[in-house]
Amino acid sequence: LFLDEVASLPLGTQAKLLKALEDKRIRRVGGTRDIPVDARIIAASNIPLRQLAAEKNFREDLYHRLNVFPLQLAPLRERLDDMELMATHFLDEMNQASGTRKQFAPGAMAQMKQHPWPGNVRELKNYIHRVFIMAGDEGLEGPTMDIETVPTRTTHHGSATAAGPVITVPLGTPLSVAAKELILSTLEHCGGERKRTAEMLGICTKTLYNRLREYGIREEQMRSSLGEISRAP
Repeated sequence: LFLDEVASLPLGTQAKLLKALEDKRIRRVGGTRDIPVDARIIAASNIPLRQLAAEKNFREDLYHRLNVFPLQLAPLRERLDDMELMATHFLDEMNQASGTRKQFAPGAMAQMKQHPWPGNVRELKNYIHRVFIMAGDEGLEGPTMDIETVPTRTTHHGSATAAGPVITVPLGTPLSVAAKELILSTLEHCGGERKRTAEMLGICTKTLYNRLREYGIREEQMRSSLGEISRAP
């Protein structure tokens, strides 16, 4: 049984989990009898549980119960070979789902390896999805997705203004690419609301729809991409 983000469990639930681990018995919600269980437990946390236990934000007895065989997983920036395999895997999945044969441009993988990927695998998957969408639907026989001309959208908390998050576009980026990046970033910021996006950009809703159609972005593609991005840490 894989328990992800176990550090987020409320203290009351932690006590119930500890009892279940010790007794190897559970009771279903609304149930009236205990049920014996036999399972191996793998628990994951982005925050060191030892630190939380010292701060009294995680039960120390549960920490010791879970800390039988600790494993430290290195961040994605320290596993660049894994990054390349996963990026290719995500692209293959998207090609299969969309019936396309898009591929990375020469040098794209080296460019991605320069990014620190603070969001790890989730950030990588969302980035590949974003670039896949921005590549459009034209040329389905195998267009290349040039990472170097599709800048990563980033939010700079230190430089963000009251107007909202900030995006960076490398000097020399073609105007068409910069405009596309700005439109998609604003749409993402607005949670997919087309009317609000158009108002922020100072264009009419019809113009926004026309631009999205030019980019080959279908409604279901944008909903899928926004859904993944909103779940990323």
